[in-house]
Amino acid sequence: MYPRTEYRTCPRAAIEWPAVIMTLNGQMDGTIRNLSLSGAFIACAEMPDLGDRFVLVTQADDGMVLKLTAEKVWSANFNLDGKTFFSGVGVRFTEVSEDDHQIIKSAVSHHLSQSKPHRHKLLKATVVGL
Repeated sequence: MYPRTEYRTCPRAAIEWPAVIMTLNGQMDGTIRNLSLSGAFIACAEMPDLGDRFVLVTQADDGMVLKLTAEKVWSANFNLDGKTFFSGVGVRFTEVSEDDHQIIKSAVSHHLSQSKPHRHKLLKATVVGL
């Protein structure tokens, strides 16, 4: 197998933050599995129906809620062990406030220096009323 070429310009940190994907078709819960200043990988129970852009709401380790605008770059279905299936989507951030940018920057820096992702309580779509 050939080595994979890395095209990302920002390092990604292994992280576990709750995520709510908000589209014109509704909301869906997920988990951010890795995060960078420019994007994230979001694991979901099923493939989200995403348009061009959508709102991603998440909660940082310190409890701060971030509201980001993102676009889908790629999506796929995964089979971990023949029994565990999940979907995932790689996203690029298109609009990030300066405050949210600083929160992401701090979290990525912190998590890159850690060996394990921080587990975070779930943020459910039904709780977020943005």
